Amino acid sequence: MKILVMGGTQFFGRKAVERLIERGCEITLMSRGQTPLPWEDGVIEHLSVDRSRPADVTSALRGRTFDAVYDNIAMHAEHVRSVLDALGDTGQYLLMSSGSVYQGQHHVPTGEYLYADRDPKIPEADWTKMMKPLDETAVPLDADWLQREIAGEEGAYRKGKLEAERELVYARDVDNRGLHYTIFRPPQVEGPWDPTRRTEFFARRISDEGGILLPREGRGRVFQKVFRDDVASAVISALDNPRAHDTAYNVAQEEILSLERYFGVMSHCLDVSPPVLVDVPGPDLVDKLGPEYRPPLPGPKTVRLDRARRDLDYASSPYLEWMKETLDWILAGPLPNGYETLREREIRMIDQVGC
Repeated sequence: MKILVMGGTQFFGRKAVERLIERGCEITLMSRGQTPLPWEDGVIEHLSVDRSRPADVTSALRGRTFDAVYDNIAMHAEHVRSVLDALGDTGQYLLMSSGSVYQGQHHVPTGEYLYADRDPKIPEADWTKMMKPLDETAVPLDADWLQREIAGEEGAYRKGKLEAERELVYARDVDNRGLHYTIFRPPQVEGPWDPTRRTEFFARRISDEGGILLPREGRGRVFQKVFRDDVASAVISALDNPRAHDTAYNVAQEEILSLERYFGVMSHCLDVSPPVLVDVPGPDLVDKLGPEYRPPLPGPKTVRLDRARRDLDYASSPYLEWMKETLDWILAGPLPNGYETLREREIRMIDQVGC
């Protein structure tokens, strides 16, 4: 198969390309060229193009044909449109969207339900419904619905991902282009090679056993993560799979975690005691540690995986099996700039508040 990969030199995109190479696909990869290709062979062609310049993307791809496109880095409508406008016949467009498209949906995971003061105006039956994990129909692949949601969305990241999904729905259902789309909606992805290094924030603080400051409004939430390799596996399973045509998939780990459990698993992997957690109102954290102090708490949502299990034979890797690998990768690297000074201020605050 001839595959066009947009992005793919880092993290789960890189792992997906490795799997495509193993499968024997002919890969054309487009990226900015800032990250050296991590493969000695397997990529037939590398197009060095900046995705932020849609005209350059269109020019580089105009008239070319591929059996499939794997778009790992589309952030808004123009990213998808520039590819669709350029390409000739394309059988399948695999888009990496995000679980953030569910942000603001009427969903309260169990932990928040248990810790929250429920609104007495909301009937008990409605709260029970809201506690259920979300399936893919919570954000339907309907052009009119997506357009209304986009019009009312203020957050740039979620709006952009919704736009990217909408472009594929338009291409298939409104413009009657002869392509099929497959959309993936992962939550926060963890694993080695993560350029965001979000996991490092908590890993460093657990490893030194000095305690963790948390914004009070973050306690009680439950959530799912997903391992880098599982996202890549879902992409490969969807490729050239008729069951995966014109649909979206939640791709997450099976385990539902609380923050306490999340930190407890990390502590187990590092062979240290579970961290002392100190709740502080969010404004106090900002006041003491600055507006840029934002612990990367996972989004409070849980999702159903039935569709991915059915169509993609999806099964997530057990959390304990890959967290140790992730933590070893993180802690083998250098400390973040300014970490030691910031950590001293955190520990002083933990001692003061925890007394």
